[in-house]
Amino acid sequence: PQAVAAAGSGKGVAQVWWEAPMSEGGSAVVSYKVQLTRKEGSGQDVLVTTVERAPATFEGLPLGTTYRVQAMAMNAQGWSHWSEPTTLTTDPAPPGAPQPPVVGEVSSDFVSLSWSAPACHKNAPVEQFTLQMHDGTAYTAIYTGSLLSFQVGGLVPGSPYKFRVRAANCKGEGPYSALVSAVTKPVVPGPPLAVTLVSVSGSGIKVKWAPPAFEGGSSAHAYSVLMQEV
Repeated sequence: PQAVAAAGSGKGVAQVWWEAPMSEGGSAVVSYKVQLTRKEGSGQDVLVTTVERAPATFEGLPLGTTYRVQAMAMNAQGWSHWSEPTTLTTDPAPPGAPQPPVVGEVSSDFVSLSWSAPACHKNAPVEQFTLQMHDGTAYTAIYTGSLLSFQVGGLVPGSPYKFRVRAANCKGEGPYSALVSAVTKPVVPGPPLAVTLVSVSGSGIKVKWAPPAFEGGSSAHAYSVLMQEV
């Protein structure tokens, strides 16, 4: 066959057209075989259908996928050679999941993160990303835009956080990446509370107190008591 052409004609549906061979070999063409081939991992995914005339219709194709298309004709003497290949790309789909964000600089109150577009963009360019944070209670969207990095501020010292990101294109949002974790750095604690003089004797004094309201993200493990004459 000659002038083989293909196009998507709906969600997961594609049609292939062609013109009859310039020479039928002295016997009428009775059928055509059409083959779609795409790379899948280290192998190939091959779809074949046989029809009496154009077009050939393929259904249930994965979205955002490119195929190599060829056709051959058959008469009473057998099959022809495959036609020159052409390509077919099915309708775009939302992108795949990106790799987890990469944690950069971490301080007591901020975490820097970066990410990249998913390798599988489903034949439609990525337009924006959404970064979510989990603080141990719930997920919160903390950034939406086209940038590939973001610094999350206003965090609590010495606290664990989890982050994930997803991409979106003209067809919608893809799945979130796997989670990545980060723990902010602790800081010095606040002052002890309710310092109270318990007793006084000739040999010393006794004082008690409560732990600080904020321990700086790390449990207080020692106290220093200062006594000054007035």
